[in-house]
Amino acid sequence: MPEKVEEETYSLIFKSLKHPIRRKILRMLQGEQQSFSRILDTISIDSGHLSYHIENLGTLVRKFPDGKYGLSSIGNAAVNLMQGVEENPRMLAPIRLRSRRIRNVVLASLIVGLVLLASLYTYSYYSLQAEIRTRQDATVIVAGGFWMTLNRACMVLDSQLGQVKPENVEDLVRNFQMYGQSAWDFLRTLRSLHPDYDDLFSRIDDLFFSMFLGMPDEGVMNMFALLSWNRTIEVIAFQELNLTASPRISEMGHETAEAFANMHSLGIDPQRLDNAVSIASQLQEILDTWILKYSDSAYQMPAH
Repeated sequence: MPEKVEEETYSLIFKSLKHPIRRKILRMLQGEQQSFSRILDTISIDSGHLSYHIENLGTLVRKFPDGKYGLSSIGNAAVNLMQGVEENPRMLAPIRLRSRRIRNVVLASLIVGLVLLASLYTYSYYSLQAEIRTRQDATVIVAGGFWMTLNRACMVLDSQLGQVKPENVEDLVRNFQMYGQSAWDFLRTLRSLHPDYDDLFSRIDDLFFSMFLGMPDEGVMNMFALLSWNRTIEVIAFQELNLTASPRISEMGHETAEAFANMHSLGIDPQRLDNAVSIASQLQEILDTWILKYSDSAYQMPAH
């Protein structure tokens, strides 16, 4: 029974988020209760259609004794999920993105995961399998978060391909690293949830140290720092990193997410996880070649 309730809840959330009018209703109710007439005036549809949409929002919406409508805890989680996913990649283009905004997007993603995890506990009571089921749910969410944040990092790499300006490249590198570090947090959570696969996770983890965390000394972030004396070369290096590494970064995230996508029915897919590790090894070779190519430029900084 709890599994059926969980499936119905997921179905309700995703069906609601697909409909533009229901998304508008959810946005209106975020943080504030609204009367039927107020919603009707704002949405600009007839009352019969509004009643139909509110009814189909089901447990995402609550009706209070005074007749007003508001979001349930699941409704709040759905709105947070909607806000995290609907970020338009074009907003990255002119690099008016600031670190605070990027941080807010990442934080929103993390909050969505935490809210969904908390809500899942409600549906797993009276079951001897509650702990296992909750762990499975957490794994699916965290693996999806890992893939999503890696895709965000790739969007930063691809945000101004062919148009990156020397004065913008430092911010782009910083944002790329920020998303990578967020993905690393998801990776560490996966390792803690599945210690039996720690050896495979550690090989992906090694790649993250080289790619996003500024370690070892010859890592990607360190190379960008060394190239910063010549922004023109740094731009060229940034664009080449996108062309050579970005597709593999996204593919590694996808294979990792797919390895845990069927946790409830089939368990972990070790072949998909092996694929992710294999891609991580290929990525390391790409990065090593990239670092070697630009190392001469990095250490040719003129003396002052």
